[in-house]
Amino acid sequence: MSSYSTVKEPQLEFKMGWGWFVFEQFNQSKRPWAGHNGAIKGFSSLLCHFIQEETTVIMLWNRDSFDRPDLVARPVITTALD
Repeated sequence: MSSYSTVKEPQLEFKMGWGWFVFEQFNQSKRPWAGHNGAIKGFSSLLCHFIQEETTVIMLWNRDSFDRPDLVARPVITTALD
């Protein structure tokens, strides 16, 4: 029995398990990762765990107006992993 369900959003295809989103690729690379983001008033966060690299990136912002903090974090993460 699988605890994953496939969800489709515009330009995103991912699986969910235990509250984390599980992706098969990061940007255009075949780099599987799992993560989640969230926000409360005045604060936003993002956690990305890259499975093959055994690397986790956590980003925190003192700002709550991000609809997609992953889009802000992508250039930073790409630079850090390359």
